[in-house]
Formats: sequence, structure tokens, C-alpha cells
Amino acid sequence: MAASLETRQPLAASLCLRAMIEEVLDMAQTSRYPRAVRQLESCRRLASAIDDWGRFPPHNAYVRGLLWAFGHLMGFMKRLDLDALLLPE
Repeated sequence: MAASLETRQPLAASLCLRAMIEEVLDMAQTSRYPRAVRQLESCRRLASAIDDWGRFPPHNAYVRGLLWAFGHLMGFMKRLDLDALLLPE
């Protein structure tokens, strides 16, 4: 679903990806961590096309929130390249 929205609705695509990421992390589904990392990388790519986040946290705030909420999941955290995931501020 997210892939079909990417071009026309990058915010909607990003929100779909966020939901999938959070499900994996909430359930601590370690076998799906690589996919969740790729989805988070897609969110970063999409973020540059989003001008108005509305009531949703922008990409960097979202990533920081994930770190705060799921920093204890070391299997996920060690797969992240935080420098590549955050947008320049």
C-alpha cells in the first residue's frame, strides 16, 4: 500500500510505513527488523518530499521518538545508521 502512495501522497506513504515499523517493534519481531530498517530508510527518503506534516511529527522527531521508545531493542538499534536516517537540520 505504501509503495502505491509514494509519488502522489508521500505523507500517507510515510504514515503507512511508520505503522508497519511500530507493529514490528511493538511485537519485538526480530526476524522482521531488517524490513523495518528498510521501511525507516524509505520514510527518510519520503520526508524530503513532505512540506506539511500537519499534526504528525516530522521525520527527525519521529526517529528520535523511536529511539526513546524502542532503544532497549538492541537487535533493531544495531541495524540503524542514525547519520543516514536523520535529515539535516
